[in-house]
Amino acid sequence: MYRIRLIIICLLSINVVEGQLRNNIFREPYLLNLDSADFEMYKFASSNERLGAEFITYIRNHEYSESHNPGYSLLGQQIRVGFQNKLSEKDILSIGIISDFPFGGSYSDIKTWPVIRYNRLGNNYVFNAGSIQSHINHNLIEPLYNYEAALIKPVEYGLQYFFDNGKFRWESWLDWRQFSRPKISQQEIISFGNTGSIKWFESKNSNLTLSSPFSVLVLHKGGENLKVGKPIVNQLNANVGFRGLINNKIQIEAHLLNSYDASPRLVQAFKDGLGYFSSLQWYQKNHTVSLSHFYAKDYFAPLGPSLYNNYNPELPYNISKVRNFVHLRYLYGKALANGKAYLETRLEPIYHIPNKQFAWSASLFIKVKLGNGFLLDPSTYFYR
Repeated sequence: MYRIRLIIICLLSINVVEGQLRNNIFREPYLLNLDSADFEMYKFASSNERLGAEFITYIRNHEYSESHNPGYSLLGQQIRVGFQNKLSEKDILSIGIISDFPFGGSYSDIKTWPVIRYNRLGNNYVFNAGSIQSHINHNLIEPLYNYEAALIKPVEYGLQYFFDNGKFRWESWLDWRQFSRPKISQQEIISFGNTGSIKWFESKNSNLTLSSPFSVLVLHKGGENLKVGKPIVNQLNANVGFRGLINNKIQIEAHLLNSYDASPRLVQAFKDGLGYFSSLQWYQKNHTVSLSHFYAKDYFAPLGPSLYNNYNPELPYNISKVRNFVHLRYLYGKALANGKAYLETRLEPIYHIPNKQFAWSASLFIKVKLGNGFLLDPSTYFYR
């Protein structure tokens, strides 16, 4: 019965948001939401070869103080160096590395990821192979996909296809996260995603765009061939919503979410869950303000942040049967040094309605670019 009530509330609500804010520190500052601009490829320089680098310092602290989600901090620096070669008008090869240096760690904590990508650009599509465009570029709402993976796992490897004809946008990708090693009982882990949006109405006179975003995510963990048995895992997440963009400053969005565990044997606390996500967001030059609301019961997204999950696999005995909280966010971002540097700060107080408890998150990001910037960053050449 609660599902029927939840669906009615979701459909009748007037809700406004873009789930992941704009995450400008992981994209170029001038990027708009994908529904606010026509599909537009990055205009490459006349030179066939380009070289660039980025240096990112990040300080992000969460004080959630919950039994199943106590909070954490991310502090460190990333160095990204990339080289790009234009093989033809439609074919591009990119090579580079990303290294992460966590504050307070030792040399063994330094992680480095190779980045090798082939791009094929068409009139209204892009095909990627190798180090695919990742994280926020999937344009998923935050309960489904944790954008902080750009700090702790900044590269995804696999295949990817984008399509956009102005009315319909589609993306499919396969991320090969881990290969199987039976000798040490290492599971094969693969994630597969589809996300898209149907544009129902667009008026340049009134600056109004209405669309319906949707997505389906699958996480698979193999285990049938391991010497030490590990369970096979098949977990699914899906969402469908309504989005309205007004004058490129106010975004109206509501989403119904579902999670389902299709594993042969249940490997988590819940098999089937439901939730909805909504908020109010306003942009003005360097400022973004968002007031969102999230409600879920028995909900779990393995690729999403623990804040939105009813279950945390790292603390399996501490379960939140219901998630119901209001999230206020303020973001200030500013381009510095003629666009060669960018600063972003965030303050995000949270109020948990059932237990009347406050929590918060705060962060500071600084990005410096040399040359053409990090050319392997997907945001620098795909959507405007």
